[in-house]
Amino acid sequence: MDAGRQGATIAVVNADRLSTEDRRALAQAGGDVVVIGAKGGSDALKGLTGMTAKGTAATAPSTRAPQCDDADAQAARSLAGTRASVSLQGDDDAVGCFPVGEDRYAYATDSLPSGATLRVLPDPAPVTNAHLAQEGHAAMGVRALGHHDRVLWLDGQNMEAPSVWNSSSTPPWLPVLILQLLVIAGVLAIVQGRRFGGIVSEDLPVVVRSTETTVARGRLYRQGSDRPRAAQALRSGSALRLGATLGLPPGPRAATSSPPSPWPPASLPPRWTPFFTVHRPPATAPWPPWQFSSTNSRARFTPHEHGQHRPHPRAGHRR
Repeated sequence: MDAGRQGATIAVVNADRLSTEDRRALAQAGGDVVVIGAKGGSDALKGLTGMTAKGTAATAPSTRAPQCDDADAQAARSLAGTRASVSLQGDDDAVGCFPVGEDRYAYATDSLPSGATLRVLPDPAPVTNAHLAQEGHAAMGVRALGHHDRVLWLDGQNMEAPSVWNSSSTPPWLPVLILQLLVIAGVLAIVQGRRFGGIVSEDLPVVVRSTETTVARGRLYRQGSDRPRAAQALRSGSALRLGATLGLPPGPRAATSSPPSPWPPASLPPRWTPFFTVHRPPATAPWPPWQFSSTNSRARFTPHEHGQHRPHPRAGHRR
């Protein structure tokens, strides 16, 4: 609109895609307006002029003379047929040229409310490269668009703000490619996804094996390659079983003021009593307090040295 106020010619294509308000704003802009292409029965001229677009056509072999006083039409001299026309009915100020029938013209002009001139070429073919060299088409296009130093092209089909999808730099196959990639990703998710299967009913109560938790935890260790934790669990289990066999209480020993319990405990298996005699270490000694050693193919247990605590006098003698 600003270009029209500055005296530029506005060439409009796909004028039927514009709203009536937009066409009225063009009529009030102040610049000349050239409408190229007005399909028969469309509202391409509504808001600009009282003329109406019609579908009457003339075959290409029939050359049309201007038969009007318009200077641009007289310079073109002839047009090689047309596929559309306009009717001047309802607009007394309009001038029609190159008639193709009763009240049907291949070119027409009219005055706009702003005082500028409206030029209508209902068939865009004469100003395309394929037909520009025929008859007076080149002269017609140059004269209609050349009344000012500047020409502004307005496409009614691309009035929305440009985005990544309707930009000229975006290839037309890009949206199709993105859609295909999304479909492929969905198919792969369905094919490669884990299937949980159907819901299975189970009678209650359910009998669960006692080793199921242990086996499941072992599988988790193996799947996670957590060898240090698995080794620690094996060592802890072995220590608990050895402690139970030797009659040692599990867990760290806490300091207590109660008198020491008798040693060896009464629950110790009888087969161990002939081989060793041990003293109970003080409560502050670290755990475990026993070291295993062998002398002459016999087993004995000696305590750690803690302060004044000494080994049993008979620890190193054979029985």
